[in-house]
Amino acid sequence: MAKIQAKARLIENFQVLSTNMRTHAFIFDLPASYKGTDTGPTALEAALMSLAGCAATIYALVAKNSNVELEHLEVIAEAEK
Repeated sequence: MAKIQAKARLIENFQVLSTNMRTHAFIFDLPASYKGTDTGPTALEAALMSLAGCAATIYALVAKNSNVELEHLEVIAEAEK
């Protein structure tokens, strides 16, 4: 089974640079109300965004493989913290 990796490095204050060890990266941060600078989403928000993105990708893949043409696809994920 293929392995994937992610790396996270503290930049400053609460800003964290996270990469997928290829060519993609995100900056996570805390909102100003939590003493961050709101430069990017929190890691928890990004996890929820990833879940929604994963679901949308799977739905689109299944539709394509089933010869179903999608006019619109939107996935909304909600969580409590």
